Order: sequence, then C-alpha cells, then structure tokens
Amino acid sequence: MSTLWTPEVLTDIAQRISTQESIRFWDEDEVGHPQDLEKENITRYLNNFLPAVGIFNLLDQDSKGIPKLSLVFFYEGRVERIDTQQFETVIQKVLSEAGYSAVKELMHFKKNQFFGKSVLNSIPCIEGRTLLRDKRDSSYRFFINGYVEITSDKVTDPLPYSSLPDDCYIWNDLVTPRHYRPSEFEIRSGDRHFRDYVANLSRDPEGEFNDQAFERLQIAIGYLCHRHNRASERRCLILIDRLDDENLIGQSNGGTGKSILPVCLFNALNGYKINGKAIKQNKIDQFTFGSVNEAHELILIDDAADNFDFESLYPHITGDFFIRSMRKNPISIPEDRAPKIVITTNRPVGDSDFSSQRRQFVVEVSPYYREQAQKYGKTPKDLHGGMELGKDEWGDHDWNEFYQFAFECIQVYLKKGLPKLNEESKNYKRSQFISRCGSPDALDAIERILEQVSASGDEWFVDQFYAEIRRTVPSCKVTEAILLGVLKDVAEAQGYLFNPHKNGNKDSQRLNGDRWSRWVALGLDQSTKKTGGSYQKDDRVTVFRVSKDGIEVTKTVLELLWEQS
Repeated sequence: MSTLWTPEVLTDIAQRISTQESIRFWDEDEVGHPQDLEKENITRYLNNFLPAVGIFNLLDQDSKGIPKLSLVFFYEGRVERIDTQQFETVIQKVLSEAGYSAVKELMHFKKNQFFGKSVLNSIPCIEGRTLLRDKRDSSYRFFINGYVEITSDKVTDPLPYSSLPDDCYIWNDLVTPRHYRPSEFEIRSGDRHFRDYVANLSRDPEGEFNDQAFERLQIAIGYLCHRHNRASERRCLILIDRLDDENLIGQSNGGTGKSILPVCLFNALNGYKINGKAIKQNKIDQFTFGSVNEAHELILIDDAADNFDFESLYPHITGDFFIRSMRKNPISIPEDRAPKIVITTNRPVGDSDFSSQRRQFVVEVSPYYREQAQKYGKTPKDLHGGMELGKDEWGDHDWNEFYQFAFECIQVYLKKGLPKLNEESKNYKRSQFISRCGSPDALDAIERILEQVSASGDEWFVDQFYAEIRRTVPSCKVTEAILLGVLKDVAEAQGYLFNPHKNGNKDSQRLNGDRWSRWVALGLDQSTKKTGGSYQKDDRVTVFRVSKDGIEVTKTVLELLWEQS
C-alpha cells in the first residue's frame, strides 16, 4: 500500500491551513510576513498546528508497563506510522503547498525546537479512538476507495473513510491497494474464476460438484477472512488432498491446487508463508514464527512434512500467539486477534486423539486439478482464462468477483460458524490410524481383533493382543504403547466400548485361576516382563474387554472377588 500522505492528501491539508487562520502557529506583520518564532508559537504549533496537519502520538492500547508511543500521520480515520524524517517532510510539504515557505526558513534556525527529540514526546496523543476491528458478528475490509462492512445479512458498498465512526481508527497498511467497485462490474459466468476454482476443489469422487463440500470450503474461507477469534472456535485449517483406497496414508503427488487457496487469500489478508518441511518432529525451531508481527492475519504452513510436529502449534492455535525473534524481545499477540493458521498437506497431521482433533478444521479437496494435468496436460491457469489465480494479470472484473465471493464466504461463516468435530471422511480417519500403526495390514488386524473380542465377550490380555499383531503382521514395528493407543481410539471411532466395566480405564488383574491357565495356554508364561524375569502365577497383568452398541460386559461373582483380592 502506498503512503497515506499522498500529494492529494497534503494538498487538502494545505488548503485548510491557507483558509483557516486559527490553525497557523506563526504571527504575521501588517504586510503578511511571518515574524520570529517564539515560545508561544511553539506551543500553538504543538497544540493546534500538528493535530490539524495530522501528526499525533498513538498510545499502544495493549502495551504493558511503560506506555509505548508511536509517531503517526492521521487522515480521515486512517493512521500510518512515520519516523522523524517523514515527520519533518510532511510539515515542510504542507507549508510549501500552502504558500508559507518563509515559515519553513524560520523553523530551520530553530529545528530542534520543532523537530527535535524533546518535541516528539510533547506531540498530542490521539484521544478517544480505538482500533476498528472485526467483531463476533461483523467484519470490515478496506480498499483505496473506501471500506466495506460485512454482516450475516448485508455487504455494504464502499463507504468513504471520512464516515468512519468518530471513536475509531484503522491502520493504513490494512488498506488493500485496489479499488472495489461492485456496482460497476457485472460478474458474468466466464469471470467467476475464483468461485469456479473453489467449486472444482469441491468435486466428489465421481467428479461431480458437491454442495456440502463447497459450503465447507466457503466456511473455511470465511473463517480465515474473519479477523476476529471466537474463543470456542479457534482451530487450525488443514487443507489436505482427498484420500482414497489407493492413497490411504497420503502418498499423493500433490498438484491438487490446494496451496493456491491461501495464497489467493493473501490478497485480502496480511499473510506470512512458512515452509512446512522445516517443522519436523523433535526439531522445532523456537524462531519459526520470528518474522511474524502483530499486523499478520494469516499464516500459511505449506506442504507439511511427514513427521510434522502439530503438537508444537497447540499454544499458537488456542492461546496467545507467542513470537520469539533473534536479538529482539519476545512479543505476544492476544488470542482474540492472533493470526489464523492454515496447513496444506498430502497426509493427516497430528494424532487422531481429541487434543489434536479439537484444534483442527480439516477440509479435504478434490484431485480435479491433478487429474486435469495428468489426463490433458492442463494447469489451473489453462482452466481459468489463461491467467494465474490471484495474480496481477487479473483484471478489475476478476478482482471484484474474488472479493465478492470472499465476502459471501464471510457471511456463510458468520451464519453457520465452524462445523462440529469429527466430520472428516472415513478414509481420512482411517489414514490417521494407518499413519500411527504403520500399515493398512496392522489396522485391519486391530479391527479384526476388536470385532472378535466384542462378538465373544471374552476377556483378552493386552500382551495377547500384542502377540497377535506381531504374529499376523510381522512387519509391524511400532511400539506396544502406540498399538494400544490405536486400539482404544479405533474402538471409540467405530462405536465400541473399551473396558466398559471400568468406564474405559485400565483394568489390571492377577494371573490366578482360569486366567493363569489361559496365560499358559497362550504361551505368554515364556514372555519377559519389562522389569526383567518371567511371569509367575498371581502376578498382575493388564486385560481388556470390548462391547458394542452400549451393551456393557457383565462380570461373574468370582471375577469381582478376584478384583477385590
């Protein structure tokens, strides 16, 4: 965005100075020559002239401890940070434009009194105004020709910045460097490139447009574009290739066009892009977000690594956004306006546990663009008018269509909010389990065991479960702790009750009576304890039962007595 103090703005200010005597800080003789500048003139300069020109200090509303002041230029509700040199330049330009170059010369000989460090802290602060931010039920977008207000039931035409509420201001760097003129452009079907792109991402496995998938993407776009965080809905958007029977663990070649979506949104949001391959398990760089600042609204982590450490993002997704930079003091962006995060990936990220699920909003995209490239050699550019999506080669029609569709998405999100958890496809959930247990064969074996245990109502030893997996899937190398975790999570996902007689908790029993006989018959008496040595009668081991459809497992009187022993 260009600077706020454009020639047109400075001309407007200069005209006010030349026509309103009360603004001037200098005195003139009978023939209009400015007189020497005294202490009284400096006081009027600070109290009257600088505010009229638009030079203020702005107090950081969120600063803690010693108040932090920023020197800013203010015009019609917009503010822009300026440095001391720009401060002097603005004053000199408006004086020249207004025809008072002689005053500039007088100021030159007392420069420190008008532009020195001692003056900066004496410049008046902007009083009675707060930053205009998106609210829970509304959103704002800013363009060269005005600002737009979006609610669930209306989108205004661009409103002049002079009509901003008197108690608000906006940062000029949030102004999109384009005009928005919806009434001047009729959006024809051939101009709906961004909408058509999103529709193509929403195609079902048969290649047909899917209304439900389209709405899910609209909600995702609206969520990212809404610059307010609802405490109960803070999640990381996961854009992932749709997984199918041939690609259950994310072994796709990409090319689905999913990364284009957040990159396009950078035209509506202040975004920051991170290479997803750089965030790996146990190799988290504490400075990963070091270049992020308070002005960023969307962070794209593109093409997440296979061992992407999603857990490291937990505090950034649901709490204040903490930023640590080299050679700088750490900062924290409050959670209500922390930047939102979107991850693009070919495979599920994070575990299938509740901690990960409640922090994710998963959107699976169609392989339409990859198939077009493989079958016909066509790129998204070929399919959308010969232009790259969201790039400078777009014309006014395309940009207006893009912004109109984005506003529509914000409206859909404001009406519906984020979907509930656990709405991912069965294939997506299955792929998460496969990633954890290592192979489709291991997951199939776990599902067979669950079905067998549930159907028989029998008690199984956990060590019996481990031995069965190793026997049927010799290639399975994951740890026993992971296998048990997958067993429990698959049971929950498929509607089984795991240890219902223990409310899902661990069940530890003694190896006596029938249990010892079964233990020996299974050959488990030859196994070695984790602490060393072989198992003996009356040792405690972990067992489990599984039931289906809420039918609890009953216990015999003998079993209850053994538990109490």
